[in-house]
Amino acid sequence: VAHYRKDKETGDVERGYAHASGTSLAAPYVTGGLAVLKHWFRTQLANEDLLARLYETAQVTPDPVPPGSSCPAHLDLDGNRNDCELSSALGRGLMDLDAATAPVGMVSFALGGKVAGGGPPAASSWLSPGRATGDAMSRSLAGREIALFDSLDAPFWIDADRFVQEPAPPGLASRLSHWLAGTDSGGDGQPEDGVSFNLGPPARAHAGLASQPVAAEARLGNAVLSTFASTGSPDEAGARSVNGGARGLELAWKPKNGSADIRAGWVRETDELFGSGAEGAFGQLSSNLSFVSASGAFEADGWRVAAATEFGRAMPDAGDGVLRVADGPALSSAFSAEAARRLGTGTFRVTLQQPLRVESGRLDLSLPVGRTPEGTVLRRQVPVDLEPSGRQIDFGIDWTETLAPSSYWRVGAVVSHEPGHNAGNRPEAVVLAGLRVEL
Repeated sequence: VAHYRKDKETGDVERGYAHASGTSLAAPYVTGGLAVLKHWFRTQLANEDLLARLYETAQVTPDPVPPGSSCPAHLDLDGNRNDCELSSALGRGLMDLDAATAPVGMVSFALGGKVAGGGPPAASSWLSPGRATGDAMSRSLAGREIALFDSLDAPFWIDADRFVQEPAPPGLASRLSHWLAGTDSGGDGQPEDGVSFNLGPPARAHAGLASQPVAAEARLGNAVLSTFASTGSPDEAGARSVNGGARGLELAWKPKNGSADIRAGWVRETDELFGSGAEGAFGQLSSNLSFVSASGAFEADGWRVAAATEFGRAMPDAGDGVLRVADGPALSSAFSAEAARRLGTGTFRVTLQQPLRVESGRLDLSLPVGRTPEGTVLRRQVPVDLEPSGRQIDFGIDWTETLAPSSYWRVGAVVSHEPGHNAGNRPEAVVLAGLRVEL
């Protein structure tokens, strides 16, 4: 203890340090500790809560109970006199500010109006954006704080965007499967009437919200009715499905000469929204989506030119968490164009494509930001945009060599501008080569 003493008679000043003990000396230290805690928790904890927190986190070595004896009543807290919870020397313990300013037990979200503990654990709560929304969710939550609560109902603040798991870029196997399946721009064959079934690579645009779909198609003249459902393909890490929980219907008018078609369809995502998922405190996302598309192709000077565009309108749904549905639908788009020219047994092709992208839409987030001393949770309503900052455009060039009517090899390159629909991402280039054989 530092001390300062002035002799009244001589006026001499004595400064120094001394060892001392007792409640009179402990009181100012504990008082200072309580002041630190009050500031640390932004004055949101009541005085009684601060004192209880000091008690719970204090370091204490209870007095041992000799055989045949019992704990003195003043050192017992739980009514079991066979052991002591307190120390005759330290009482409730030695103040530990490191422990008092750290979470006690599990940190969790508060979903109700009062802080009551036992909410969804923070460790198992996340938002996982789909590729159609890109960086929209992380941008909406950047710079914002979420208040989490420990087992003693004390608030702890962390950056909200830590709960956003950025979408992983598609793996090479997935890209190669898409790329090899995308050589047919309309086709010159004559499809027959009837019913067909297939289990194929992911489809394009809105139908691609169902990954590795199993599909059935019925054709009668120029009309085609198809239905598809996801098989729930896992991602590369095997942790969860990517665009997995979707099924849908599509009705198309497709002349057998392949020069044009018009489509309309419906997709139901049961646990995602444009491939974006949520877990834990963020609840569950789903949507009903309708889409229309048109495509056409024509021949000019030995080139076959084809283009397609597609627009979607989704009605999002959110529940069982802090996410809320905002007014209005979410709109989306995708388009592609290509020019191909046959040279001998091969085909030279140039492509331009925008993958599925959300054009507008939002969710609302009831963000817990703290509490009152009485235990009421403080919340702020935060809009969560679904429109990403960028627009991915893929430029491709390739050569396809036909080996048999349904077999070919292909080699080419794709350059992506603003990959992942993220304006901050640098262009990305990839070279692909593959062989497709149908038996």
